Amino acid sequence: LTIQAVISGLMTLLAGLLCARLAGPVAGIIATFILATHPDFIFHSAYLMTENNYLFILVLFLTVLIRAVDKSSLPLTALAAFCLGCLHLQRINAAPAGIVLAVAWLIYSRGRAWKHAALLGIVPFLVLVPWLMRNLAVYNEPIWVNSNAGVHLWLANHPGLDAAATPYIEDQRSALIPEIEARLHDGNGRLTVTYYEYSRIYEAKMWEYARAQPMHFVRNLVIKFFNQFTKVQTGPRIAWLRWNSEENYTLIQRTVLVLGLIGLAAFVSLNRRVSGFAIVIMFLVFSGTGSISILSMDGRYAVHLKLFLVLFIALGTGSIVRWLSARRDRVPLNPS
Repeated sequence: LTIQAVISGLMTLLAGLLCARLAGPVAGIIATFILATHPDFIFHSAYLMTENNYLFILVLFLTVLIRAVDKSSLPLTALAAFCLGCLHLQRINAAPAGIVLAVAWLIYSRGRAWKHAALLGIVPFLVLVPWLMRNLAVYNEPIWVNSNAGVHLWLANHPGLDAAATPYIEDQRSALIPEIEARLHDGNGRLTVTYYEYSRIYEAKMWEYARAQPMHFVRNLVIKFFNQFTKVQTGPRIAWLRWNSEENYTLIQRTVLVLGLIGLAAFVSLNRRVSGFAIVIMFLVFSGTGSISILSMDGRYAVHLKLFLVLFIALGTGSIVRWLSARRDRVPLNPS
């Protein structure tokens, strides 16, 4: 827990430096202050889960990627790709990120940055290979990251899901298929196959459902996309000992959402550095992959999106301050 507290503090400082680099010192101060005081980022650092490590590696990846794009540096691009691979080892929901960033860089450079694109598209998955080889040696199964993805995908996407009425994974525990459960468990409730195979069966069922009921599947995707930003999981509010109330916590979440979206619009409009759009692309990737997942009541599966919203608040404000300062410097003072 002490190590996690240190990692959380480093993430806060690193995010501030990232924003300062992109939009000036005002942006850095704002990002550091919000991340240091926001209840979610306090709450998750107090539990032995992957969120704390994930956020730190994510900010580290963004920081290195920004420098790699600015300098068009192959070594920095390789380092960024390695960081993204480490992010995949924590959780696989950023899996499309390297490929999406590679395509965007190729399009922008008109193919000239193909070496950078290749590194971003390939290296993150190469980082997973030692873990894959270890799992093959120990379990004789090709487990790339973890063996739970298929079950999670089924719980997050199944014919009985109404994402508007039941937005959390805790509401979906009864969605497991009785026929599969009976077939794959013995009389004592133990699995008769490996958990990896069990999970693969549910993943296949999920895609079978998506093909059979595409409109229902897409409807839930759209609802879950908005749920990520509009649902308020009140578990992390206990991080504020003095202002521990659902009303205060809901207010701060709504405020961060509104200001984050305004900041995103301001940053996109006023930002002149191509590297800054890498953060926007990553935000879109996480928003998309989050739609095929589902929320948890403790806020674990949406905390990285709150990180991006905080970054956009800082980057948008810093960009506006820079723009106003530039206009003031260009307009001559009235001699009178």
